Amino acid sequence: MKRNSILVTTALVLIAALLFTTCAKEYSYEGGNRPATSGGAGTTSPQRIASYTLPGTPNSCMSAKLNGVYIAAKGLDATNTVRVLVDVKSPGSYTLTTDTVDNIAFSLSGVFADTGINVISLQGNGSPILAQNLVFKLSGSNSSCTIPVSVAPPGIAGTYVLESDYDHTCAIHKVAGDAIVGQPLTTANTVAIHIYATYAGSYAISTKTLNGMMFYGTGVFTTTGYQYIYMTGTGIPLATGTTTFLTEIIGPHPLGGETCTFNITVQ
Repeated sequence: MKRNSILVTTALVLIAALLFTTCAKEYSYEGGNRPATSGGAGTTSPQRIASYTLPGTPNSCMSAKLNGVYIAAKGLDATNTVRVLVDVKSPGSYTLTTDTVDNIAFSLSGVFADTGINVISLQGNGSPILAQNLVFKLSGSNSSCTIPVSVAPPGIAGTYVLESDYDHTCAIHKVAGDAIVGQPLTTANTVAIHIYATYAGSYAISTKTLNGMMFYGTGVFTTTGYQYIYMTGTGIPLATGTTTFLTEIIGPHPLGGETCTFNITVQ
C-alpha cells in the first residue's frame, strides 16, 4: 500500500512539471518572443527612423557642394553628387530626396549611426533636357533646404556679359510679337538681348516663368565682340499688364553683366 502511494505521488509530480513547462512556453510565445523555426532566424525589431534637421532650412542648404559636370542632353553618372550637412538628433534610418527638375533629381537612403553633424553625398540621376539654372528642394524629416544647379549647354562654352543700363535693364534690347492673355506665345514672341562675347562658343540664356510665360535661348557664338542673342517665349499669359523678366546667363561668364531685366506687356 505504501509502495502504491509513492508511485501515485511521483506520477502527480511529473504531470505537474509537464503542465508547468507547457504553460511557460505558451506564455513566452504570447509575449511576442516567437522561437526560431527550422531554417528561419526569428523576428527582428523594426528599424528606428532617424530624427534630424537640414542646416540652412528653409533657405540654401548650408555648405552644400556640387560635384560632377551637368550638360544638357547628357545623362548623369556616379560623379554627379551633392554633398550636404545633416544635423542628426537621434540615430536611425533615413531617406533624403530632392524634387525632380529638368528631368534630374538627387537622393540617398541609409542609416545614421551617431548624433551630431553628418556629411552625406546624394546621388544624381536622370538626363537634363535644357541648359538652365535650376534650384532643387531637398526634403527629409520635416525640414527642407535648397540646392542650386547650373546645367550648361553642350559643346565648348563661350563667355560673355549682358549689356545693361544703370537701372539693370537690358541695354538696346528688342521685343517682338504680341502677348495676349489666354493665347499661347509663338516663335514670333522673341526678345533680342545685346551682349559682349569675350570667347566664342556655346551659350544659353533664360528667364524664370512669370505670369505663365518664360523666355529661353541657346546657340553658339562664332565671333567675339558686341552682338545680339535671341530668346523665344513659351507659355500662356495669365493676366494683362506689364511683367518684368530677369534674364540670366547659364554656365560660365565673366564677373559682372550676369543679369538684366526687360518688360513684356500683355494685352
